[in-house]
Amino acid sequence: MRIAIVLLTIWTAFAADTPKRGANSGMSAERLARIAPRMKAMADAGHIAGTVTLIGRNGSIVHHEAVGYADIEIKRSMAKDTIAQIMSMTKPMVGTAIMMLAEEGKLGITDAVEKHLPEFRGQMLKDADRLKKPARPITIRDLMSHTSGMASNPPPGLAELYQRMDRTLAEASLIYSQVPLEFEPGTQWRYSNPGIALLGRIIEVAADQPFERFMADRLWTPRHERHVPVSTRRKEVPHQRRPCHKRGKTAAGGWHHPRWRRVEVPRWSQVLRARVRRLLNGTGLVPFL
Repeated sequence: MRIAIVLLTIWTAFAADTPKRGANSGMSAERLARIAPRMKAMADAGHIAGTVTLIGRNGSIVHHEAVGYADIEIKRSMAKDTIAQIMSMTKPMVGTAIMMLAEEGKLGITDAVEKHLPEFRGQMLKDADRLKKPARPITIRDLMSHTSGMASNPPPGLAELYQRMDRTLAEASLIYSQVPLEFEPGTQWRYSNPGIALLGRIIEVAADQPFERFMADRLWTPRHERHVPVSTRRKEVPHQRRPCHKRGKTAAGGWHHPRWRRVEVPRWSQVLRARVRRLLNGTGLVPFL
């Protein structure tokens, strides 16, 4: 149940227009008409909560439909402009912010993480049943390329950190600094969520301002991103979809929702429809690369 928004995008030009159908768009109207019923069948079967599907071609949006629920518990229907968390698609945005600071000379991609986050000085490497000093410290480049040696997820005892979201970036950094690396930096690739959280903390330190404020001032506001909440504290906002995790079915056959909690790691929301229209129009910053 982790997938609740489906975005289908096919485009060959950048110009927004009203939806076109069939021959006018160069696509089969009959095949396009199959999409919404198929998505609805998946939602009705409980495989997903709901979807927003959009297809663009030759500069026009040729299909845009919403089915299912944005909130299963209160039966609030999914709308075309429902706001959804983009989750790991925030990673390119964090990378963009890091590169902006690098251009300004406030950090270097090859800088050791410990240069900006002193708590990482002396971080150890796990080697079988013992700990040893790694050949070199982890760098910002390692964090950006998922080659730091850091674990994929939070350590035991904090396994629900990404559900609870009850730690600041500074607190998360202190926690991760005490977790031994799993391999020598730069020698392997392993997807690491903690590594991206550390990049968020490095942005705070290098920019000398809260992460969400930097993103708002330097990325969202200059690009007229009106539908991207800039606070990293989770809260209900109009048209926002409540997350639904597969934690077991309720007596009514629905799905349990995690409780709403504070968010203290990089997570934002956006309106998919507005985003894609700006993308097709050539005026929007593209986060999904």
